[in-house]
Amino acid sequence: MDIRCGLIIILVILLLAILNMIRSGKMSMRYAFLWIILTAILLIAAIAPGFLDTLAGWLGFEVTSNMIFVVAIFLLLMISISLTRIVSEQSLSITLLTQEVSLLKKELDDIRENPGIRTAQENPKGKENRNDPEGVAYDQSREGTI
Repeated sequence: MDIRCGLIIILVILLLAILNMIRSGKMSMRYAFLWIILTAILLIAAIAPGFLDTLAGWLGFEVTSNMIFVVAIFLLLMISISLTRIVSEQSLSITLLTQEVSLLKKELDDIRENPGIRTAQENPKGKENRNDPEGVAYDQSREGTI
């Protein structure tokens, strides 16, 4: 078995592993897109090695290896940008979730301190009652008294 056959087998296994991770929900399609494209390009290059020489000539590269390095650097740059965007989105999500958890903790502490107080969710603004015309919160123990 020569190196091309081994490379083709490894690339097919890699492609199947990526597709399996997508199918099982361990990897999102939008994150796997670059890996699928990279694997497909490498698979085409392994099956038809003359294709790279022709492509390098069309693109103006004198040596095929220079084109491979430029393409590899470009793909790594794209992966880096993609991962940076993902990390930024996750950081924003974590910040928002932390703020939401803090608000829920405060609301839970308020309920534990004063069990008779309704929360803003139980009595949303816009729904007036006689004890709290602003609709924020009111003390149930005082209900019925003026």
